[in-house]
Amino acid sequence: LVPAVSMDEPPVVKLMSSDNVEFAVERKVIAMSATISNLLEDIGESESAIPIPNITGATLAKVLDFCKTHKDDAPISEEEALQQRGQPATGWDADFMDVSNDLLFDLIGAANFLDIRPLLDLTCKTLAAHIRGKTTEELQQHFNIKCDLSAAEVEELRINSPWNTDIS
Repeated sequence: LVPAVSMDEPPVVKLMSSDNVEFAVERKVIAMSATISNLLEDIGESESAIPIPNITGATLAKVLDFCKTHKDDAPISEEEALQQRGQPATGWDADFMDVSNDLLFDLIGAANFLDIRPLLDLTCKTLAAHIRGKTTEELQQHFNIKCDLSAAEVEELRINSPWNTDIS
């Protein structure tokens, strides 16, 4: 008889994305997700794939890439996280975050749902960098947001919010 899993192979968890893409992930890698870790504690080991209902395969692959890269990182304190928030991403993280706005928002949602704090911090820091220093018009253009206010509503905002010089 041959054992189903070799003793040399690390434990694997199967995940199923919303578009039915299955991933076999080392438990140490997916342990970065508090959501999955808590689920595995509650249900135990399973041969079945864990459904991840609101994350596509492309986004989940990107999340898992982040987790594989950072799986051995020591956790940082809240104080250290606060100190790093104003600093731009560098090295691998900066390259990793060179993504479209759509993927950035998908990654933020995935990091939040899966409760992967380092990824959530990185994605939110990246979004903040996209926003910082931009005017309303620049933000609307950058994020492809159409102003649905009428000219009269914009004028009313200008009158009622004289402190806001950036109403478009």
